[in-house]
Amino acid sequence: MYYELKIFGLKVLCLLIVAPIFASGLLQVIDKLEKAWKENDRKKKFWSLTLLMIFVGIILGWLR
Repeated sequence: MYYELKIFGLKVLCLLIVAPIFASGLLQVIDKLEKAWKENDRKKKFWSLTLLMIFVGIILGWLR
């Protein structure tokens, strides 16, 4: 039981350390999405949404 709590605590600590990096990455993806929608460029929309899905996948994998 103690070992599991220790591992969970380490995961939470690592997430707190890496959270600002993830947040800045998410903000950059959101800015790219907004710019793509304003320009109405299909290719930019595709790549922005692809980056968003990769980002979500990384975060879900991290929390697993």
